[in-house]
Amino acid sequence: MSLPRELQERVDRAKERVSLDGLIGRHVKLRKAGREMVGLCPFHSETTPSFTVVSEKGFYHCFGCGSHGDALAFLMQLRGVDFAAALAELEGGEGAAPVRAAAPARADRVRPSPFLSSTEAAQIVWSEARPARSEERRVGKECRSR
Repeated sequence: MSLPRELQERVDRAKERVSLDGLIGRHVKLRKAGREMVGLCPFHSETTPSFTVVSEKGFYHCFGCGSHGDALAFLMQLRGVDFAAALAELEGGEGAAPVRAAAPARADRVRPSPFLSSTEAAQIVWSEARPARSEERRVGKECRSR
């Protein structure tokens, strides 16, 4: 889909004002690896860096989750905002207030599951568990014999 000429010029100006690795570096700890910058992906939980920023070409790519895009796509995905809000933030430059509160740490960005984790399920089962009938009898006899 192509953008109207005036909007495309506005997008191009906003992208030229901001360094991609500078923008992403505010949210992800990046280190240099050749011509690229690498770090832990902010969109999924990982322990080995698979998130790459190629400022020369103006894109980022995660080899772990497949996330890929430019500065606008990064802001849209990170903050969960639409194109217009991401463009407004990008045009605001360094001092721009985020459209929404800053996203929490990487691991917390994963969408919450409507299902219980195995640990939560185990805790519920354990807290509601009652001793087996044979166990109740044995414990009862031990108490009476003392």
